[in-house]
Amino acid sequence: MLIDVTQGHAVQRETVHLTIDGLAITANTDDTVFITAKKAGVTIPSLCASRHLAPFGSCRLCLCEVEGQQGTPAACTMPVQDGMIVRTDTERLTRVRRNILELYLSEVPTGNEPSDVLQTLARSAGLTDTLADGQAGTAGQRHVSARRGRSRLAGARESGARASSEPPLLWALVRRCGSLTL
Repeated sequence: MLIDVTQGHAVQRETVHLTIDGLAITANTDDTVFITAKKAGVTIPSLCASRHLAPFGSCRLCLCEVEGQQGTPAACTMPVQDGMIVRTDTERLTRVRRNILELYLSEVPTGNEPSDVLQTLARSAGLTDTLADGQAGTAGQRHVSARRGRSRLAGARESGARASSEPPLLWALVRRCGSLTL
C-alpha cells in the first residue's frame, strides 16, 4: 500500500519515497520522519514535538532506526530521504524509550504527580507503577517498575543516590506544557 502524505498543495513540492514500519509513503522533501509518520497514521512517542516549536530532539523518545545508518536518530529532526527505510517500533527502541521514561519519572519532584502525558507514555512503555505509596523520597529517588521486573532506579534510595531538588529543564517543560500531543 502506498500512502501519499503530500496533501496536494497548490505549490508543487518535490517528493521522496520512503518506508516507515513497512508502509510505502510519498512525502514532501522538507518534512521530517516524525511529521511524515504522523501524516501517515504512524504514532511515534514524543514529549518535545510540537507544531509550536522548532524540532530539537531533546526528549529522545521519538528515536527511530534507519536502515544503513548507525545509532538511533530523533525522528523529529531527521529529514526524509528518498529510499529511506525507517523502523519506529522495535524491541531495541522500546527498551531505550522505557529507560528514558524511567529517568524522567525519577526526576519528578517529591509530592508531585507526573503530567498526564508523561503517565500515558510511561504506561505505553510498560511502566506500571510510580510508587504512589509515599516512599519515593526526594527527586531522583522515585521508584518505577516495568513488566519485566524491578527497575534499576528502584535501588537509588538504598545506594544513597541524591538528586538536585530543582527539576530538570525537560520536567519544567512537561509541567508547563502538559497538553503536548502524542
